Amino acid sequence: MAIEPDDIARIRESTDIVALISEYIGLKRQGGRYAGLCPFHHEKTPSFSVSGDEGLYYCFGCHRSGDAITFVQDMDNLSFPEAVKKLAERSGITIRESSSQKTTSTLGPIQDALTRAVDFYHRKLLEPEASEAREYLHSRGFDDDIIDMFYLGFAPDEWDTLAKHLKIPGAVLKASGLGFVNKAGRQQDFMRNRIIFPIYDSGGRPIAMGGRALPGSEEAKYKNSPETLLYLKKKTLYGLHLAKADMVSSNQVIICEGYTDVISFFKSGLPRAVATCGTALSEEHFKLLQRFTSNIVLAYDADQAGQAGQERFHQWERDSDVNVSVAAIPEGYDPAELSLSDPQALRDAVERAVPFTRFRLERIFAAHDLSHPEGRARAAAAALEVLSTHTGILLQDQYLMLISDRCKIYVNTLRKELEAVNSRSRNSHPPLRTRGSQTGNQSLRRAAKGGIGPKGAGGGGAGGSGESDRYRGNGRGSDATEDGGTRGDNRRVYTGVGGKRDSGARNEADGDFYSNDEEIDRDINDAVASIYSNPQYRAELEALRIAIHHPEEIAEFIEGYLFYNDMLREAYNLLANSQTFRQAIDSASTENRTVAKLLNRLALEDPKSSPLGVISQLARRSAERCIQDVQAQVRMNGRDAGKAAQYIASIKTTLETLGGDGDNIEPLKQLIKLLLQDNN
Repeated sequence: MAIEPDDIARIRESTDIVALISEYIGLKRQGGRYAGLCPFHHEKTPSFSVSGDEGLYYCFGCHRSGDAITFVQDMDNLSFPEAVKKLAERSGITIRESSSQKTTSTLGPIQDALTRAVDFYHRKLLEPEASEAREYLHSRGFDDDIIDMFYLGFAPDEWDTLAKHLKIPGAVLKASGLGFVNKAGRQQDFMRNRIIFPIYDSGGRPIAMGGRALPGSEEAKYKNSPETLLYLKKKTLYGLHLAKADMVSSNQVIICEGYTDVISFFKSGLPRAVATCGTALSEEHFKLLQRFTSNIVLAYDADQAGQAGQERFHQWERDSDVNVSVAAIPEGYDPAELSLSDPQALRDAVERAVPFTRFRLERIFAAHDLSHPEGRARAAAAALEVLSTHTGILLQDQYLMLISDRCKIYVNTLRKELEAVNSRSRNSHPPLRTRGSQTGNQSLRRAAKGGIGPKGAGGGGAGGSGESDRYRGNGRGSDATEDGGTRGDNRRVYTGVGGKRDSGARNEADGDFYSNDEEIDRDINDAVASIYSNPQYRAELEALRIAIHHPEEIAEFIEGYLFYNDMLREAYNLLANSQTFRQAIDSASTENRTVAKLLNRLALEDPKSSPLGVISQLARRSAERCIQDVQAQVRMNGRDAGKAAQYIASIKTTLETLGGDGDNIEPLKQLIKLLLQDNN
């Protein structure tokens, strides 16, 4: 499919890349740029940098880079034209295609139907016939501001009210999950006589509906839209589009059971709650959350929290350096009820959240009679089974002291038994169940019968203090690159000589600096890395950064011959011969993708050196090379020795008056003029 280059340029120009990428990962402002955890590889410290001015991103960890179009291509697994069309729809831009190849977007009509349905249901909630629905919402403490924030609605008690309003083909009605065609051949709504909770993707686009039956109804209490092309439950979290900003700033997310729980946290001053849509928390949910935070708080009731994905949570903590904890919700309450009666208690429950492992251990202690040896032995055996899911020896040891204190068993005895449990777990598939351990562990029974507590164990305190460090949020700051550039402030962009910034134009047929061929990508990344790792090229890299971000400060001095490395010289020549930075990137994408990758990375790094100081350093090096070349020419091909000596003397005299930091502008101009004579 051929798309007009002007349309591609308009889409790039109109797409706020920071807002776009924020729909997928959490970004924090760092100076003039934004940083976050890379969505393309696992990392603990943010190395993914985004420049809103340039419309580019670069990961300093895995070296993935590109613009808004390439980002959507890879995140959503789309082809170039599909990504362009998605961004066009997002920006409200109509793209032009050749008449022979025009196609109809599959998702466009579905998205439009869902948007209109959300508006329709919200208006219906405000009408007289929805008074019972409004009364219920108000009884839960949901005022009009909350109703508007979550755009709640009402589906009338009729079979086809929405279908009549939308007037869309039956295929679109079904594909959107809003309705279906019944056996009589008539369109019928999926939701009827229910309070509507619109479900959005992380970018704030409606993708499905959740419906709650009115009080007293004999229908199922909750009903969700069927899964569609846009709506997959295992990848969807209710409220994420509203919660993600606070998730990033607080470095925490609260996981709830249902829609009303999420809303209750928001109105209680904790706007970082989300909920799954009728499914357990999945691996896909976890990966989605990990883009925004490393701290997960479960806000289920005690029974649900104790049963929810125990092995998965431990695996996520172990493999991904996240912290899973459980909010201290009082027995007999759910978050919605607690928010209504005591909002401060709900906030305190989150504040006092305990690590998931500690929560499970406390549940075990509460379930056993610790007043006699048998009960303590069984509790210790069950607790060791929980600890065996953790591979971290230090964490296990902290909890061993807690178990020792609560079950009155020497900690060394527990360590030996844990080693045996760990050994059985490694050799057993699936892992040993707690029930099986109750019939064994004779050493624990013998130890518990002695009723002996460890001397000076301080089990509870030690366990608690160990957790306070382990489960603290991690601060995330910017990093310096190995060549001296930083990933921080970015105040200006390359405009070329007399040019202006624009979005450029590149179609899917053009080359791209972001290839799907892993071997080619690896070679390109290696080539760029070799440049960065060589101290000899630091000044040249810094000069290119200045040429990109502050061209007006060095335009009078910089010349291509100052660059000794061929790739860096080519990068400069592209910048010098382009009216805009986008034009330079596009030219490099077709001529030399390694140079394009290099320019993309440099655009996400800020210069930190004096422009004249850098030019002075390059000029000195160039002068030294020039002197060596002239002397070699005299020896090899008979260059006039007298003129050569005079020329070399002029260079050396100018170097002596230049100074070290380039503050003497006139000698610098004179040196560059002298060098230019020999390079023409």
